[in-house]
Amino acid sequence: MASLLDSLASEILHAKGSDLLAPVTVIATSHWSAVALRRALGTVACPSTGTVGIANVNVTTADDLGRELASPRLSSEGLRVAPPPLRIEAIRLAARRSGHGLTALGSHDATVELLATAFDELDSCPEEIVELIHRDEPRGREVVDLYRATMDIMAEHGFAGGRRVRLEAIEAARSRSGRLAGLGQVVVVEAGSTTGYERVLLQELPPHCAVSRVALEWPHPQATSAASYPDPDEEVRSTIREVLRHAGEGIPLWKQAILYPPGPSYTRLVHQQLSAAGIPFNGAGGRSLASTMAGRLLAGAIELADGDWPRDQVMAWIASVPVMDRDGSLIPASRWDRVSGLAGVLRGTDQWDQRLARLAEHGSLTDGGATAGEARRISGFVGELARFVAHIPTTWSDLARWSSEVLDRYLGIGPVAGTLPQLVADNELAAAEQVRSLVSSLACLDELSPAPDWPAMRRVVSRELASSAAKPAGNDTGGVGYGVFVAPFPYGRGMCLDAVHMIGMTESRVPGQMANDVVLPDALRVRIDSDALQSRAKRLETMLLDLRASLSSGSAVRRVTWPRNDPRTGRTESPSRWTAELAGSRYAFSGPQAGSGITCVASFAAALSSGPPVSPAEYDLRSLHDWVARDHDPLASPLATTDAELAAGLDLLTARRRQRLTRFDGLVGASTVSPFDPSAAVSATRLERYAECPRRFLFERVLEVAAPPRPEDVWQIEPMDKGTLVHAILEDYVGERVLGAPASLDRLLEIAEGHFAEVYARGITGKPLLWDMDKAAIVRDLRRFFSEDLHQPLDAEVSFGDVETDAHSWPPVAVTLADGQEISFRGKVDRVDMTAEGVLLVSDYKTGRQSDLTDLESDPVAAGTRLQLPLYAMAASRYYRSRGLDASVTRARYWLVSSNRIAPSFVLELSPEIEAWFSRAVSLVVQGIETGLFPGIPGKTTNGSWEHCQRCDLDPLCPVERDVQWEQKSADPAASTLAELSGSTAPDSLRGAVRRCPLQEEVDP
Repeated sequence: MASLLDSLASEILHAKGSDLLAPVTVIATSHWSAVALRRALGTVACPSTGTVGIANVNVTTADDLGRELASPRLSSEGLRVAPPPLRIEAIRLAARRSGHGLTALGSHDATVELLATAFDELDSCPEEIVELIHRDEPRGREVVDLYRATMDIMAEHGFAGGRRVRLEAIEAARSRSGRLAGLGQVVVVEAGSTTGYERVLLQELPPHCAVSRVALEWPHPQATSAASYPDPDEEVRSTIREVLRHAGEGIPLWKQAILYPPGPSYTRLVHQQLSAAGIPFNGAGGRSLASTMAGRLLAGAIELADGDWPRDQVMAWIASVPVMDRDGSLIPASRWDRVSGLAGVLRGTDQWDQRLARLAEHGSLTDGGATAGEARRISGFVGELARFVAHIPTTWSDLARWSSEVLDRYLGIGPVAGTLPQLVADNELAAAEQVRSLVSSLACLDELSPAPDWPAMRRVVSRELASSAAKPAGNDTGGVGYGVFVAPFPYGRGMCLDAVHMIGMTESRVPGQMANDVVLPDALRVRIDSDALQSRAKRLETMLLDLRASLSSGSAVRRVTWPRNDPRTGRTESPSRWTAELAGSRYAFSGPQAGSGITCVASFAAALSSGPPVSPAEYDLRSLHDWVARDHDPLASPLATTDAELAAGLDLLTARRRQRLTRFDGLVGASTVSPFDPSAAVSATRLERYAECPRRFLFERVLEVAAPPRPEDVWQIEPMDKGTLVHAILEDYVGERVLGAPASLDRLLEIAEGHFAEVYARGITGKPLLWDMDKAAIVRDLRRFFSEDLHQPLDAEVSFGDVETDAHSWPPVAVTLADGQEISFRGKVDRVDMTAEGVLLVSDYKTGRQSDLTDLESDPVAAGTRLQLPLYAMAASRYYRSRGLDASVTRARYWLVSSNRIAPSFVLELSPEIEAWFSRAVSLVVQGIETGLFPGIPGKTTNGSWEHCQRCDLDPLCPVERDVQWEQKSADPAASTLAELSGSTAPDSLRGAVRRCPLQEEVDP
């Protein structure tokens, strides 16, 4: 089969005859084909002269030729070709003016897009077909009336729609327009489907154009090879291997194409893999202006302009692009996200101002190193931004000016350019200018809509950014002819190629879901029965024709492939209904698997050795794979010995497979982490955290890793915040009681209302309705607390071990450990009572259900996870005895103040045996910390998760199989301290030392 280029060159030379400078016009199938053919013709040798290249050949498309012919006629009537955004707005305006049921569609973007697509089809229909549709009641009449109204609106404002342009082009051809003289003879490249308009226009050309056609034997092309792959990723990688293999065999990259199904998934895959391989490429379906830095910044600013400034939206905008602060520096997005989250900002410029100011003045700014200056800087930036974009444009011309100012003021491409590859920086700078130009071009809409509303402007800009392709900077990434041509299937028609790789040939994508058109439904199309208005069946035929034509554009290599699975959906894929035909009759198919004559690649590992590596990383992976395949230690491979990062990764994987604990499982080494500063006291909760999960202790208490605050994700006040709130209310109320104030429910509820207002201002209360419910529940709990408050408090909110910062603090509680060293404890007692019976009673308030407190009934310290009761009892007993108070009996209790509590209280009576058991647990915890033992202990499986992980914000940082890992490593002698701590059983004399009971029975059970 002769190549397209050979056949075309022969036909052109035949048309020129003896005059090699005679003009010839070539009608290509698309703009891409036109450019490719133009370049290719420049490489053809002329047989009669021996020179390279054929002169005076104009390669264009039927649409471009039509616009050229129609232009003088339109200009004489004062009309211009309507740009796409103006046409869309004309449709919207016509829909609003319509008296039909389509009136409401003017405000529905998706439907306007559907109307625009339908009107594109009507533009190509002869008038008699349009009239037939108009007679089809009721939908056809409404659609055609709206279509005609749209054309009238454009004409009123000096613009011509597609139909008018095409009619004028056909009329110009019939009337022998002067512009036809320069066409010369016309050669039409036939490949795939054509429209009725193209056929009519070419038929009307005058005799001197002598239209001839170049048609390859494309109706029944056959692939030279076919293959199936486990998934699309491997399919694309293997296709790139084939591209490289053919390049090595002499087929240049610019003579190869990778064609894929329309849609973003394969576009993204192909572009990513080619970029990773460092292979240049060009073609259709690239990234849009909406995905560039300038596009994202402008779209984000437009969305914020008339909104209520939600924190998550502002932070997402700042994180998506390099945004400049007022001093020209780049904003640290993650840092600002954390600080604004700590401030509790949700939405509204008032909250950005007030809550950040409150954080700067009163809040704790030690979390993550936040500073008051940062909070004020964020507040100032958002305030200035809000004022800057508040001057919303009122005309399309103003929008262009406004957009340019936003890009000048906030786009930080310049400051960030030095951190980007030069080509990326150049492309982003070029895209910024394209965005400016695009928005400026919208000024033409002033003629159609001189006073648009802001939502309309926002819709238009968003649509245009998404539909406009970002053009690369300079010639480094070139156009057609630079690198591999990549595009959806139809763009392969009429290309001059040696190798074509058609990928993604699955039934779900080719033909895929072909939904019924809601504007011009299939039933109407079938009744009309015209090629100009295709039914679903005819659209399928057109798709097949385009596939055949695209495949036939490869003169030497025609490859068809498909994936067997889609990992994104978990769906098993089947070959397209047309794959067998395109692959050739010699190939057999059976279900989703390839049969005789088809290469079936089983896995990534199998594909890795099937061709050249597609990237430096894959080259390294293959060398490592070959090394291990020869039974060598991967850590001893040449690659691992020269690549420190790879060696560390291999070391990690190897270590985690061992039975013994390693540094990758939490054994960080003795004396690496100290459990306490000998000169300072330690809190019980710090050691409790270690006893529950050493890894969480390491992350939270040592490394200070914390999840970023997300106040907008808070639907309901967090349990911890709710507990803090209740403690604060009771602290104020009981504190007044200690000073002699009488018991008063009214005063208790008054204090509560003040704290309710404070936490609401901090933005941690969640949604208003749920907050109202939570407040009501807290009030109910406070009322019950008041009824259960049986004693006159002796003291409240007393610190111990904090003598340096609190003049009223009790001394620290010193505990001698098993190895003889001493550790001092600090803490804060919620309340102390001296009962009429002489019992010193220490209370610690607990909110929530607290179901885990039941472990105390069998072990008074719950394997080290509950140290507060013995510790608080010791602190109170020692202090009051030192003051001469008779405290022969000291009890400590968890006072459960929540309505969903499992018991009113859990009570422990202090004894020497309790103190000894407490000391033992603390000794084991300290020993574990000092030996550097920090494995993850997930606990028992419960409710589909692990008990220690359900309330842990750091859960995503732990391995998925953490329970299997701990079970495997727990037998290591190095973990004996933890095994002894978690597996300890309290002596019989201590079992039941902690009892649950009603509050009135605590004193004299």
